[in-house]
Amino acid sequence: MKNPLSEQLRLHNGPDGFNDEKDRDAVRNFFSIDKSWCEFVKERFKITGPVNELRPDPLGQKKVDLGLYRNNQLLGLIEVDHYTKWNPLWPSNYRWCHALVRKVKYWQGVGLPYIACTLNMQGDKMLVSTDEMQMDFMFTKKIKKVQLNGKWENDFFLEIPLRVAEKFGSWTPEELKRVS
Repeated sequence: MKNPLSEQLRLHNGPDGFNDEKDRDAVRNFFSIDKSWCEFVKERFKITGPVNELRPDPLGQKKVDLGLYRNNQLLGLIEVDHYTKWNPLWPSNYRWCHALVRKVKYWQGVGLPYIACTLNMQGDKMLVSTDEMQMDFMFTKKIKKVQLNGKWENDFFLEIPLRVAEKFGSWTPEELKRVS
């Protein structure tokens, strides 16, 4: 069954609304410039040897954005998005790392580690939740009004405290103070 929000999201985001190449490229860039990010992924995905490839759409189009592979074996899943109000500093009134409940179906029961990355508009800062964090905060599931195609619609989110979420990139000391 198709998600009832799919059509509204398509209309809101435009015909190319699922094109998150800039976000995918930003995450790829983190692998080349951020050692702490690389160590986090290595530990999270239990990587013991070299990784061959970061591929798009490991579960098919419009599901999970990236998959990390070694010798053609999928090691873990990476979802990417951006927060338009995080431009360039983290909004002072924003208290949560949100995870979309409708994305849970792509990692739950798959048996692979999952990382969800939210980037700022410049792609140089990242807030990260994992499948384990999302499971720990499943009780926080809330309906939130989002504006889609000029209309307010309900969507379900998990609220993960900012102090729990992982942070990578060029956060300012003031931002880190507010989110830790």
